[in-house]
Amino acid sequence: MLALWTRYQKDTTAKFDSGLNKFRNLFGQLRTIRHWSVADRIDSDVRSYWQACIDEGLQAIRFEIEAWYFVSQQKNDAAREEIIGLVQELGGKVLRHALIAEIAYHGLLVELPAAAVERVLAGETSGLALSDRIMFFRPKAQSITDGVNEEEVTAQAEVAGASEKLPVVALLDGLPLQNHQLLQGRLLVDDPDGCESEYEAKDRVHGTAMASLILHGELDGATQPLAHRLYVRPVLRPDFNDNFNKRRREHTPDDVLLIDLIHRAVKRICEGEGQDAALRLRFA
Repeated sequence: MLALWTRYQKDTTAKFDSGLNKFRNLFGQLRTIRHWSVADRIDSDVRSYWQACIDEGLQAIRFEIEAWYFVSQQKNDAAREEIIGLVQELGGKVLRHALIAEIAYHGLLVELPAAAVERVLAGETSGLALSDRIMFFRPKAQSITDGVNEEEVTAQAEVAGASEKLPVVALLDGLPLQNHQLLQGRLLVDDPDGCESEYEAKDRVHGTAMASLILHGELDGATQPLAHRLYVRPVLRPDFNDNFNKRRREHTPDDVLLIDLIHRAVKRICEGEGQDAALRLRFA
């Protein structure tokens, strides 16, 4: 392919061997053809993210690496071990990894010293940046709510009372206030990660609002409340670094891969997890 491209660059009218001439039509739509490189692995988004973390004064920066996925488990294991070694050479560590065959995803959550990241931004090409095992470096995926602007759920709708009907809708969000008068007896909360012990009532804003919206619609509307319970899986946590707001922001945990977290949550509903049966059996 590169040889054909080189010929085309020299002469756009050059004739290729039989069966290859249509490549000229393709080449006419392209800017360049080259081997996968640092420019592809480290794009402007991750550079901006790294620089923002450095500007904030962070001493350690977390980000994601998406490795090339192989059908062979042995190749995936070898790729992961190579990446772990390259991260450790820079004084960093791999916090989590996930391999999801259904979507050909191989991800690693990495933490590097800010000094090592600064050297990459300055143009130093480390073994990690040059590794053919890596497809992309990515910013740490997050979903964040604004602790300042969230409003409290007020009881403007008629309280419908408890429901014994099994869920038909699932909410992946923050942890709601289960005893709120509009939600009491209307939720089926599934918290396998045990986040409730660290989720103060004052911070349970976004999940409460979303649960209310699903069950009751707009509170000043005339819609009938949902007859079934609502299944809730908390995937947000309070931001323990938020020391400025009375209600802390809620965000996805910074010690997990978001794709893996959502995949596990959905798989738990549809197929079960460990000794727990598939939750889809409860949905009617």
